[in-house]
Amino acid sequence: MSSHPNKPQSQQSHEVTTPPNDSRKRKFSDVDVSHSPYFKIRALVQQLRPHVIEVLRTPDFRNCEAANEIRKRMNLVMHLYKQIQAEGDQIGSWGMSACQPLLGERNPEKGHLGEPRHTGTQGERLQAKADPEKLAENKLPPSHISSGEKIDDYRTSASYIVGNSVVGRNFITFTNIRPPVCYGETKESYRRRRVKGIGVNYGLLGDNLPPPDQVIALLKSKNIQKIRIFDPNQDVLNALHGSDISVILGVRNEDLQQLASTPSFATTWVNTNVVPHSSSVRFTYVSAGNEVVGGELSSYVLGAMQNLDAALVAANIAIPVSTTVSLQVLGSSYPPSSGAFADPATMTPIVAFLSEKQSPLLVDAYPYFAYIGDPANIKLEYALFQETSNVVKDGELGYNNLFDAMVDATYAALEKVGGSNVDIVVSESGWPSAGYGDIATKGNAQTYVNNLIAHASAGTGTPKRPGKALETYVFALFNEDLKPGGTEQNFGLYYPDMTEVYPVNFAVTSG
Repeated sequence: MSSHPNKPQSQQSHEVTTPPNDSRKRKFSDVDVSHSPYFKIRALVQQLRPHVIEVLRTPDFRNCEAANEIRKRMNLVMHLYKQIQAEGDQIGSWGMSACQPLLGERNPEKGHLGEPRHTGTQGERLQAKADPEKLAENKLPPSHISSGEKIDDYRTSASYIVGNSVVGRNFITFTNIRPPVCYGETKESYRRRRVKGIGVNYGLLGDNLPPPDQVIALLKSKNIQKIRIFDPNQDVLNALHGSDISVILGVRNEDLQQLASTPSFATTWVNTNVVPHSSSVRFTYVSAGNEVVGGELSSYVLGAMQNLDAALVAANIAIPVSTTVSLQVLGSSYPPSSGAFADPATMTPIVAFLSEKQSPLLVDAYPYFAYIGDPANIKLEYALFQETSNVVKDGELGYNNLFDAMVDATYAALEKVGGSNVDIVVSESGWPSAGYGDIATKGNAQTYVNNLIAHASAGTGTPKRPGKALETYVFALFNEDLKPGGTEQNFGLYYPDMTEVYPVNFAVTSG
């Protein structure tokens, strides 16, 4: 956790037909799919091309390095394909609860028209889709078809499309209705499901914290579906088994030098901390170090990331590798479009790695620290998400909260070093409830955190990246008494006895 100040041609009608306002078509550009297994498979297949060419040029192609690279990447492709299959089994057929119809709500315990849900295996479901007669039995008429109308009559007159996509799996579209009616997952529902609620940072710097199994039970009871841990604590990882809570796995800063210099150490690290848990724990990212860029360990970050990534690939495990930075990495941040890294020589190769691997940059963003660093020029309401009008105007973009300005300043910095396709995950953001006069109060902390949760869960993105859901993690789960005194001990949402420091509404993140 650290601080960084941040101030605040016409077209002829016969050529183009304007779509109706109630069009159900999903805009692919509005949906963040860059971390989906489907997207990763496409990227891996693209990476195969130079290796295939090298194999074709090599007489002893079976034993060449290019062939080994192809094998590794194809193993990853198969691993990702299994993830897609698992998603299909989890989501189920088009009549399951996560895919709500756009028109006409039905009984969630039964299929549409009151029929029982299809509960067969994925293979059976796919076979049913391939069989027109079975498909017709499960087919869903639009809501304007009366319940008394014979389904057989509707079957003969309607045409429909069944399929899968990264924006709505297992959807059915009736094309002969004007406008076409699509039953399946809406764009908004997809965004909410991708965000999957907001995450929290689970630190362990306390001598009175509850055991991990109780903590995981607390998280599930509060609908918290994502966490970040700062080191591979085995008790925590074991408690996560089967919980369906995803985790960002941190690497200790003190391990970075050896990870960077010794590939075998990275292999051992993966085999010890990831492989035993990979089938039962949902790892979202591995973070090589926490807020070390800009310090004495900066030179080890890239090497550690590369060796960890190679070790994961060798283990046939597809987990993006990144690092966590504070906003101290920015040398300029106001206005947001002027965002630039203070040390581009260090950040440029790190960003190039993230871009190549399609991994996000993990960023700790604290409007609290920016505000207390410059209260004369930053309004408290701007830091707390309480402004309704734009405070900062940056070209055509306007900002009514400091959080978005900080994120977009980082996006601008990424673009300046060739990382325009690198996403941001906000790995930490919070507000202390005590330790700094009338600024660090329970009231301000409650306001900031609840507004942050609502803002991130809406999936609306930032002014620079509108419509791009921003994965965000609140700092922190508990007040931790082994941290330095003052505000550092008071960022928790809960006391060590698991009672609330202040009310937090995680319900808005369900989707």
